Order: sequence, then structure tokens, then C-alpha cells
Amino acid sequence: MKKAALVMVLAACSGSVSAEVGLGISFKSDQATVYMPIDLSEHFRLEPALTYTSEDEGEELSMEHVNLGVGMFYQRTQAENLNLLIGGRVGYIETEYDTYSSSNEQRDGYYVAPTLGFEYFIVPKFSLGGEAGISYQSTSDSSNSNDAEKINTVSNLIARFYF
Repeated sequence: MKKAALVMVLAACSGSVSAEVGLGISFKSDQATVYMPIDLSEHFRLEPALTYTSEDEGEELSMEHVNLGVGMFYQRTQAENLNLLIGGRVGYIETEYDTYSSSNEQRDGYYVAPTLGFEYFIVPKFSLGGEAGISYQSTSDSSNSNDAEKINTVSNLIARFYF
């Protein structure tokens, strides 16, 4: 009954919300991130993101890393083609290591990253932007015997196209 009520509420809301949707991409040397910006209003954006990283250091170490998260941002227009984004990203982390000296090790956890960004529209449906933030990550291995916490800075340059 609760599921049916939730579906009905979401269906009712979907008709009253006109969202602008796009697709974005960001590359680093061994990492690619795909974004899906969804502007729910003039001032609020949700942005699901999927990041994949792969490193291979010969027979000694190989690693695959996947982040699945969502950004939540307040948007403010600063100039005619320039938006300021204030918010953060949260998500799930999964990493698999394969080392020469041991078998596979899997780690999973979460991240939280307060983020500040900008987006400049070169033409009405295409923008280039950047963001910077501080990321807190907490992960544990598959046996939950080795927890790790890490704080680092993050930065991205993102190209976005809106439909």
C-alpha cells in the first residue's frame, strides 16, 4: 500500500515539474565521469554521476574503482551566461584491487563532498564548467576488518549538453 501511494505521489509531481535535462562528461588521465544534470527549478539542480577509474601497474597491482553518486546544488545566475553552483555530492564507492602478492581485495563505502562550481554557457544548450570541493571518504574491505577514512580535495572540468 505504501509503495502504491509513493508511486501515485511521484506520478502526480512529475506532471507539475518541468525539468531541463542534460548530459555531461569529465575526463582525467585514467578516470571518466558521466553526469546527468537535472534542473528541477531555476535555482535547484540534481546531478547523478557515474565515475570509472582503472589503473594497471603490470603484474604488481591493478585497480578498478567505481563511484555512483548524486550532486545537489543551489544555482545562482551571476551574469548572462554564467551560473554559480553551491552544494555537494554524496555517493557509493566500490574498489577492487588485484595484487601480485595476494588475491583480490574489495573495498566499498561512501563519500561526501561539499562543492562549489561554475558553468559558462558558450551557446544556449552547451556549457563548460568547473568545480572544486573537499571530499570525505569512508571505506572498508570485504571482511570489515580494515576501515579507511580519507579527506582530499577534488576538482573537475565538465562539458555539459542540454536537451
